[in-house]
Amino acid sequence: MHNARDGSRGRRVVAGFVLLVASGVAACASSDSVRIVETPAGSVVTYGAPKDRVYAAEAASERDVLRLRIRERSVCDKIPVQMVERVEETLDDGDVVSRRNLGKRQVAGDPTETVPCDETLTRDAEVSLRLGNETFLLGTTDRDGLVVLDVSDRLRLSLYGENAPVEASVEVRGPRDVANVPAGRIALASLITHEARVNQLLAEIGLLLDKPEPRTGQDIRRSYELYAQLRQLAPKDARFLGMAARFWELFYSRKQREATENLARNLRALDKARELLKATGIAAIPVFAQAAINSGGVDAESLEWAEWQLLGGLRQHPVACQGRFSWRASLGYGFDPATRIALDYLRFAYGDGYASRAQSMCRRLPF
Repeated sequence: MHNARDGSRGRRVVAGFVLLVASGVAACASSDSVRIVETPAGSVVTYGAPKDRVYAAEAASERDVLRLRIRERSVCDKIPVQMVERVEETLDDGDVVSRRNLGKRQVAGDPTETVPCDETLTRDAEVSLRLGNETFLLGTTDRDGLVVLDVSDRLRLSLYGENAPVEASVEVRGPRDVANVPAGRIALASLITHEARVNQLLAEIGLLLDKPEPRTGQDIRRSYELYAQLRQLAPKDARFLGMAARFWELFYSRKQREATENLARNLRALDKARELLKATGIAAIPVFAQAAINSGGVDAESLEWAEWQLLGGLRQHPVACQGRFSWRASLGYGFDPATRIALDYLRFAYGDGYASRAQSMCRRLPF
């Protein structure tokens, strides 16, 4: 028996009509014909595979720190689907003698529109900033689609003497991309404000450091305030690093580099710093200083942090400068844990003789 579903032996009719399948030469044969009856049973909508993926960057900035969150979105075809109940009927001389349920089938139509779909955070994607003809790789997004960076440090604005850009283009290369894909433009207004503030502070402290001796106590106090602000705002800025060298040169009346050349390596003091660091936690200690203390290393950045920490401690606790500075009495000066760690690290680096250097700090403080 032949099924003539699409040819001249039968015809298909939906919604009240039937698809007639006849055995024999003509549809009017008198025995044993079979037909498939399809009855609409509702409709659904389905969506095609995601395509035409695009990225969007959401920016949040504070000072010169930029946080970029990358999202991706695709579009999908919206496809209507007709559900059909199928029944096979056997006829004898035009009368239905048996029925067999063939189940449902879906009849997909043509796409009617495209809609956004597959919206998610972009993981493990390389994110870049494009400024003019130059592209700066910022980093790779984490599982939350986030990449955080120090813009001025990454763009090296202070090294090239350039102004902060007004805006930049964000480009993304996801795991499935073969090239960078534009993700929109972001404003860098906060970076411009940050650069203006750094320039203002540098200009003000520069005037104070260039003043001839003797400087007033007010000038010295103001230079400490400006130095502290710059350490927070732009610790890696080349202009600040140059100014810091001048600051310590004037503070000690000799170059800071020369002061770091004769190191005594007092291991007992280092052990005390490590024990205190372990006992009090690490929140107040910069990561680079933690690494130096734990490894027993000495570098200019860690020494500068320790001396600045001690300087602040002496200003807050002037009792340490009443009389002669003493290692034995240092526990009674009231220093906070971070200052005590810094003091032990300096004693490790310079030896017990650093007490005289701490005493010289006291003489220069404008209490």
